[in-house]
Amino acid sequence: MFFSILVPTMGTRESELRRLFESLNEQLFRDFEVVVVTQLHHEFVESLAQQWSSSFKVKHVKLEKAGLSYARNQGLAVCEGEWVVLSDDDAWYPKTAFEQIHSLCVDRKDIVLTQIYDPVSMKLYKDYRSESTSKLRKFFMMSRSSIEIAYNRKNISVTFDENFGLGAKYPCGEEVDFLLRAWKRGNAMYAPIITVYHQKKSGAPSEIQQYAKGALYAKNFSRFIAMIITIRDKLKHRNTKEYWRGYRDYKKRN
Repeated sequence: MFFSILVPTMGTRESELRRLFESLNEQLFRDFEVVVVTQLHHEFVESLAQQWSSSFKVKHVKLEKAGLSYARNQGLAVCEGEWVVLSDDDAWYPKTAFEQIHSLCVDRKDIVLTQIYDPVSMKLYKDYRSESTSKLRKFFMMSRSSIEIAYNRKNISVTFDENFGLGAKYPCGEEVDFLLRAWKRGNAMYAPIITVYHQKKSGAPSEIQQYAKGALYAKNFSRFIAMIITIRDKLKHRNTKEYWRGYRDYKKRN
């Protein structure tokens, strides 16, 4: 098995999950399994898994507690693919996605980062570099999303910090924390190739998201670097009070 596609879900986004599975069935590159991890709501996903099991391998992990990072870790424990692709239940894929990711994976990198596109607004999900590069720095990792990430499971034995992510004390930033720790253990590359679709979010981070990002900065950066990042955030979002509250609270607890 080359890819394990890891999909955590609460099991309530029925139309989105159908769209995801339909896009997986259209893939030109077929050497993958799908690992779906449900939190509390299992029935619909169980029927969906049975429906598509003749088209590709589907594993269904059923949990009785919520938590995005917890769900991902439980899913990682049963992944068999050489490479893991992190997915979401409201993401979906162009039919060439895994063919393209595979062509990048065989380039002897441990982490591959690509682009997200919103077919509804017909815009890229964020401002991306236009050129490929293997010279990546911490600041570059700070703006990555989980569904941009594919990594070699055998070379990068990193799990998610269950203090971060939806359902946890710090309800975002888990993918950046994961990526920063994975990046320290292996080599990475970025390619300006669209491999996944997702509708673009709008608006500034909420106060609880700012608080979580402050904790993320405290875990992964010195106070000086965290201050620089927070100044950047202030230029974008004006208020940085919650960033610093999250930073201080994390330092006190750890």
